[in-house]
Amino acid sequence: MSILVFLFGLLAGCLLAVIVGLIGSHRRIGFGWAFLLSVVALL
Repeated sequence: MSILVFLFGLLAGCLLAVIVGLIGSHRRIGFGWAFLLSVVALL
């Protein structure tokens, strides 16, 4: 059960990081930096 919760959290975090990256791609920061910063914030 805890493995399922861990996988769900991991997938949800990755999805949120991609969404933040997509938002950042339309701004000056760019996709890569926005994605990287959101992944670091998840840790």
